[in-house]
Amino acid sequence: AMVCDAFADDDDDDDDDDDDLVRAAADVTKKFFGYDDDASCFAALGEGPGGVPGDGPGLGTWGYQSCTETLHQFSADTKIRTYRFNMTDQRAICEDLYGRTPNTTTLTDTYGGYDIPYVVSNVFFSNGLLDPWHGGGFLPDFFPDVKNNSFCVMPNGAHHLDLREPNPDDPPDVTACRAAEEAAIASWLGVDVGEAEKSTRVSQQQGAISETQQQQQQQAIKS
Repeated sequence: AMVCDAFADDDDDDDDDDDDLVRAAADVTKKFFGYDDDASCFAALGEGPGGVPGDGPGLGTWGYQSCTETLHQFSADTKIRTYRFNMTDQRAICEDLYGRTPNTTTLTDTYGGYDIPYVVSNVFFSNGLLDPWHGGGFLPDFFPDVKNNSFCVMPNGAHHLDLREPNPDDPPDVTACRAAEEAAIASWLGVDVGEAEKSTRVSQQQGAISETQQQQQQQAIKS
Protein backbone atom coordinates (compact mmCIF):
# COMPACT_ATOMS: atom_id res chain seq x y z
CA ALA A 1 0.00 0.00 0.00
CA MET A 2 1.12 3.56 -0.59
CA VAL A 3 2.75 5.19 2.41
CA CYS A 4 0.65 8.32 1.95
CA ASP A 5 -2.53 6.23 2.06
CA ALA A 6 -1.34 4.74 5.33
CA PHE A 7 -0.73 8.20 6.74
CA ALA A 8 -4.19 9.32 5.63
CA ASP A 9 -5.75 6.35 7.39
CA ASP A 10 -4.03 7.41 10.61
CA ASP A 11 -4.99 11.04 10.16
CA ASP A 12 -8.75 10.83 9.59
CA ASP A 13 -9.57 12.73 12.79
CA ASP A 14 -9.58 16.49 12.22
CA ASP A 15 -8.99 17.01 15.94
CA ASP A 16 -5.62 15.25 16.03
CA ASP A 17 -3.18 16.64 18.57
CA ASP A 18 0.61 16.62 18.37
CA ASP A 19 0.84 13.12 19.88
CA ASP A 20 -1.51 11.76 17.21
CA LEU A 21 0.64 13.27 14.45
CA VAL A 22 3.82 11.80 15.92
CA ARG A 23 2.18 8.36 16.18
CA ALA A 24 1.04 8.63 12.56
CA ALA A 25 4.56 9.59 11.46
CA ALA A 26 5.98 6.66 13.44
CA ASP A 27 3.51 4.27 11.81
CA VAL A 28 4.48 5.47 8.34
CA THR A 29 8.17 5.06 9.20
CA LYS A 30 7.56 1.49 10.35
CA LYS A 31 5.74 0.67 7.12
CA PHE A 32 8.53 2.20 5.04
CA PHE A 33 11.32 0.26 6.74
CA GLY A 34 9.32 -2.92 7.27
CA TYR A 35 9.78 -2.64 11.02
CA ASP A 36 8.47 -5.41 13.26
CA ASP A 37 7.04 -4.25 16.59
CA ASP A 38 8.64 -7.27 18.27
CA ALA A 39 12.12 -6.39 17.03
CA SER A 40 14.68 -4.18 18.70
CA CYS A 41 14.98 -0.51 17.80
CA PHE A 42 16.97 0.43 14.71
CA ALA A 43 19.29 3.40 14.37
CA ALA A 44 17.89 6.59 12.89
CA LEU A 45 19.12 7.64 9.47
CA GLY A 46 22.20 9.76 9.82
CA GLU A 47 22.52 13.30 8.50
CA GLY A 48 25.56 15.37 7.73
CA PRO A 49 27.15 17.55 10.40
CA GLY A 50 25.03 20.48 9.21
CA GLY A 51 21.78 18.58 9.80
CA VAL A 52 20.37 19.78 6.47
CA PRO A 53 17.19 17.94 5.42
CA GLY A 54 17.60 16.09 2.14
CA ASP A 55 21.22 14.97 2.47
CA GLY A 56 23.13 18.19 2.97
CA PRO A 57 26.89 18.69 3.43
CA GLY A 58 28.58 15.74 5.04
CA LEU A 59 30.63 12.63 4.39
CA GLY A 60 29.72 10.46 1.43
CA THR A 61 28.80 11.10 -2.19
CA TRP A 62 25.62 13.08 -1.51
CA GLY A 63 27.43 15.19 1.05
CA TYR A 64 30.16 16.03 -1.45
CA GLN A 65 27.62 16.81 -4.17
CA SER A 66 25.83 19.15 -1.78
CA CYS A 67 29.08 21.03 -1.28
CA THR A 68 29.75 21.30 -5.01
CA GLU A 69 26.44 21.34 -6.91
CA THR A 70 23.19 20.79 -5.07
CA LEU A 71 23.15 22.61 -1.75
CA HIS A 72 19.47 22.90 -0.78
CA GLN A 73 18.77 26.39 0.54
CA PHE A 74 15.49 25.91 2.32
CA SER A 75 14.16 25.89 5.84
CA ALA A 76 11.39 23.94 7.54
CA ASP A 77 8.86 24.79 10.20
CA THR A 78 6.53 21.91 11.03
CA LYS A 79 5.17 20.22 14.14
CA ILE A 80 7.72 17.47 13.62
CA ARG A 81 10.80 19.53 12.82
CA THR A 82 12.02 23.12 12.72
CA TYR A 83 15.15 23.94 10.74
CA ARG A 84 16.68 27.24 9.67
CA PHE A 85 19.15 27.20 6.79
CA ASN A 86 22.34 29.16 7.40
CA MET A 87 24.68 29.57 4.42
CA THR A 88 27.62 30.66 6.56
CA ASP A 89 27.45 27.45 8.61
CA GLN A 90 27.11 25.21 5.57
CA ARG A 91 29.99 26.94 3.78
CA ALA A 92 32.22 26.36 6.80
CA ILE A 93 31.36 22.64 6.85
CA CYS A 94 32.10 22.20 3.13
CA GLU A 95 35.38 24.04 3.37
CA ASP A 96 36.38 21.97 6.39
CA LEU A 97 35.44 18.61 4.82
CA TYR A 98 36.45 19.13 1.20
CA GLY A 99 38.13 22.48 0.84
CA ARG A 100 35.28 23.52 -1.44
CA THR A 101 33.03 26.56 -1.26
CA PRO A 102 29.41 25.75 -2.26
CA ASN A 103 28.29 27.25 -5.55
CA THR A 104 24.51 27.23 -5.60
CA THR A 105 24.31 28.17 -9.30
CA THR A 106 26.55 25.39 -10.65
CA LEU A 107 23.75 23.28 -12.14
CA THR A 108 22.01 26.28 -13.68
CA ASP A 109 25.28 27.62 -15.12
CA THR A 110 26.19 24.20 -16.53
CA TYR A 111 22.87 22.89 -17.82
CA GLY A 112 20.70 25.96 -18.32
CA GLY A 113 18.25 25.76 -15.44
CA TYR A 114 14.66 25.98 -16.63
CA ASP A 115 15.83 26.42 -20.22
CA ILE A 116 16.89 22.76 -20.31
CA PRO A 117 13.79 21.50 -22.19
CA TYR A 118 14.55 23.98 -24.97
CA VAL A 119 18.21 23.06 -25.43
CA VAL A 120 18.12 19.25 -25.13
CA SER A 121 16.15 16.54 -26.90
CA ASN A 122 14.95 13.01 -26.18
CA VAL A 123 14.38 13.62 -22.48
CA PHE A 124 11.35 12.42 -20.53
CA PHE A 125 10.47 14.66 -17.57
CA SER A 126 8.28 12.85 -15.02
CA ASN A 127 6.98 14.27 -11.75
CA GLY A 128 4.93 12.75 -8.95
CA LEU A 129 2.83 15.31 -7.13
CA LEU A 130 3.25 13.41 -3.84
CA ASP A 131 6.99 13.98 -4.12
CA PRO A 132 7.97 17.21 -2.33
CA TRP A 133 10.71 17.71 -4.92
CA HIS A 134 8.18 18.17 -7.73
CA GLY A 135 8.05 21.86 -6.86
CA GLY A 136 11.36 22.22 -8.65
CA GLY A 137 10.49 19.87 -11.48
CA PHE A 138 9.78 20.43 -15.15
CA LEU A 139 6.00 20.48 -15.55
CA PRO A 140 4.29 20.49 -18.97
CA ASP A 141 2.14 23.56 -18.26
CA PHE A 142 5.29 25.68 -18.23
CA PHE A 143 6.65 24.31 -21.51
CA PRO A 144 3.68 24.07 -23.89
CA ASP A 145 5.77 24.60 -27.03
CA VAL A 146 8.53 22.06 -26.37
CA LYS A 147 8.55 19.56 -29.25
CA ASN A 148 11.47 17.17 -28.76
CA ASN A 149 10.89 16.08 -25.16
CA SER A 150 8.10 14.42 -23.21
CA PHE A 151 6.42 15.18 -19.89
CA CYS A 152 4.33 13.18 -17.47
CA VAL A 153 2.64 14.29 -14.25
CA MET A 154 1.47 11.63 -11.79
CA PRO A 155 -1.00 13.01 -9.20
CA ASN A 156 -0.50 9.85 -7.12
CA GLY A 157 3.21 9.44 -7.80
CA ALA A 158 5.81 9.54 -5.03
CA HIS A 159 9.56 10.08 -5.34
CA HIS A 160 10.63 8.46 -8.69
CA LEU A 161 7.97 5.78 -8.17
CA ASP A 162 7.73 5.34 -11.95
CA LEU A 163 11.39 4.25 -12.03
CA ARG A 164 10.87 1.52 -9.48
CA GLU A 165 9.86 -2.05 -10.21
CA PRO A 166 6.13 -2.32 -11.05
CA ASN A 167 3.91 -3.30 -8.16
CA PRO A 168 0.25 -4.41 -8.17
CA ASP A 169 -0.53 -1.50 -5.82
CA ASP A 170 0.85 1.11 -8.21
CA PRO A 171 -1.71 3.86 -8.99
CA PRO A 172 -3.02 3.84 -12.58
CA ASP A 173 -1.40 7.19 -13.38
CA VAL A 174 2.02 5.77 -12.45
CA THR A 175 1.44 2.71 -14.63
CA ALA A 176 0.36 4.97 -17.50
CA CYS A 177 3.46 7.13 -17.08
CA ARG A 178 5.71 4.06 -17.28
CA ALA A 179 4.02 3.04 -20.51
CA ALA A 180 4.51 6.54 -21.92
CA GLU A 181 8.19 6.43 -20.94
CA GLU A 182 8.65 3.10 -22.70
CA ALA A 183 6.90 4.39 -25.81
CA ALA A 184 9.00 7.57 -25.86
CA ILE A 185 12.29 5.71 -25.48
CA ALA A 186 11.27 3.21 -28.16
CA SER A 187 10.45 6.07 -30.53
CA TRP A 188 13.88 7.64 -29.94
CA LEU A 189 15.48 4.31 -30.78
CA GLY A 190 13.20 3.79 -33.74
CA VAL A 191 11.83 0.49 -32.49
CA ASP A 192 8.40 -0.87 -31.65
CA VAL A 193 7.77 -1.40 -27.93
CA GLY A 194 6.43 -4.90 -28.54
CA GLU A 195 9.40 -5.84 -30.69
CA ALA A 196 11.80 -4.40 -28.11
CA GLU A 197 10.24 -6.53 -25.36
CA LYS A 198 10.43 -9.60 -27.62
CA SER A 199 14.09 -8.87 -28.39
CA THR A 200 14.84 -8.52 -24.67
CA ARG A 201 13.23 -11.88 -23.92
CA VAL A 202 15.20 -13.54 -26.73
CA SER A 203 18.46 -12.05 -25.45
CA GLN A 204 17.69 -13.27 -21.93
CA GLN A 205 16.92 -16.76 -23.24
CA GLN A 206 20.12 -16.83 -25.30
CA GLY A 207 22.07 -15.67 -22.27
CA ALA A 208 20.57 -18.46 -20.17
CA ILE A 209 21.38 -21.05 -22.88
CA SER A 210 24.94 -19.76 -23.17
CA GLU A 211 25.40 -19.97 -19.40
CA THR A 212 24.09 -23.55 -19.39
CA GLN A 213 26.49 -24.50 -22.18
CA GLN A 214 29.41 -23.01 -20.26
CA GLN A 215 28.46 -24.98 -17.16
CA GLN A 216 28.25 -28.18 -19.21
CA GLN A 217 31.67 -27.53 -20.76
CA GLN A 218 33.20 -26.88 -17.35
CA GLN A 219 31.64 -30.06 -16.01
CA ALA A 220 33.02 -32.02 -18.97
CA ILE A 221 36.51 -30.63 -18.36
CA LYS A 222 36.36 -31.64 -14.69
CA SER A 223 35.25 -35.14 -15.68
